[in-house]
Amino acid sequence: MKSKNKDLVSVIVPTLNNARTIYNCLDSIKKQILDNSELIVVDSFSTDRTAEIAKQFTKNIIIKESGASSARNIGTRQSKGKFILSIDSDMILEPDVVKECISKIKDYDALIIPEESIGTGFWSRCKSFERSFYSNEPLVESPRFFRRDSLEKIGFYDDTLLFGEDRDITNKLLEKNMLIGRISSMIKHDEGRITLPKLWGKNKKYGFTFPKYKSKYPALASKQVGFGRVFIFSRNWKKLLMHPLLSFGLIIMKFVEYLAFSLGRWKSR
Repeated sequence: MKSKNKDLVSVIVPTLNNARTIYNCLDSIKKQILDNSELIVVDSFSTDRTAEIAKQFTKNIIIKESGASSARNIGTRQSKGKFILSIDSDMILEPDVVKECISKIKDYDALIIPEESIGTGFWSRCKSFERSFYSNEPLVESPRFFRRDSLEKIGFYDDTLLFGEDRDITNKLLEKNMLIGRISSMIKHDEGRITLPKLWGKNKKYGFTFPKYKSKYPALASKQVGFGRVFIFSRNWKKLLMHPLLSFGLIIMKFVEYLAFSLGRWKSR
């Protein structure tokens, strides 16, 4: 990807031991219909081939121990772009994502890019089914494409958060009356093979760090992890009835996630 000064897009990709997914991620960024961009990978000392694969796509590789939010901030502060696109290393962009973002960002401070989960196995299908309920849901979706000056005004990502760091960005934009738009091109989130033990461990960590997010947004936090999402599902009850097996799996999956999350919250006290 060539870099010019005018309207440069900086794509920031935090990563840690994502050799399985990072090639497809960076390849999808390289194939964007845009040549005015830079790619920055922030690697937290991966022990697999992640950094080696990343070198095939960019020389801008920052090796520094950091969480996802810290890595996004590190990459953004070292970038030169007028616009910032923050992508996880297990995500694949449709070809027109950046082009559509550039076309639409003139009317907004930040843009939501809709996501679709992909993966193998029954629980991955259930996760994809779950995510299909969240399209156009302001309680769940958060932006990934930003005007640099807008991101600077809200103080970048909160690197003290593990749970809700994306939603925190949305909250801060709305608090300053900034405008959030949405494009139609999508991101495919490669979940791999989801298992209930993996979901248990992941959500236990989220629950452990949830109190910090809740202290910032007490009312909103309760809606996000409680009845707010239940309402989303109940409002789409016809869709649930049309897919009984996936709906049953979704109930089991959310029950496991909720128990793990609750255990994490209890251990944080």
